[in-house]
Amino acid sequence: MGNNIPPIAEKVKFWEEQDIINQAVIPRLIEMNDSIKNLTTQLGEVDKKISFSESRIQKNIKEDLAKISGDLNTSIVTLEGKMKSLNEATVIYEKKLNALEVEVTTKLNSILFPNKYKILIYVASLIALVSLLITIFI
Repeated sequence: MGNNIPPIAEKVKFWEEQDIINQAVIPRLIEMNDSIKNLTTQLGEVDKKISFSESRIQKNIKEDLAKISGDLNTSIVTLEGKMKSLNEATVIYEKKLNALEVEVTTKLNSILFPNKYKILIYVASLIALVSLLITIFI
C-alpha cells in the first residue's frame, strides 16, 4: 500500500511552500484586479469625455456651417441685386450714349453735308445704330 503515498512531512512541506507562494501572489493579484477596475473606470470616463467632445465639436461645426451658409446666401442675394442694378444702369447709359451719338451725328451732318445727303447719312447712321444694338444684345 505505501509506495505511492508520499510521507506526511513532504505533504506538509509542499503546503507550506504553497502557502508562502499564495501569500506573495494573492496580494499582487488583488492589487492587479483593483488596478484593472480603476483603469476600466477611467477608460469609461475617457470614453464619455470623448463622446461629449465629439458631440460638442459636431454641434459647433453645424452651427458654423449654418452661419457660413446664411452669410453666403446673403452675399449672393446682395451681389445679384448689384448685378441687376449695374445691368439696368448699363442699359440706361447705352440709350443715352446712342441718343447723344445720333444728336452729334445729326448736328455734324447739318454742318458738313448738304441737305440732299442728310437723309442718306441719317439712314446710314440709323442702320449702324441698329446693328450696334443687335450686336450688343446678341
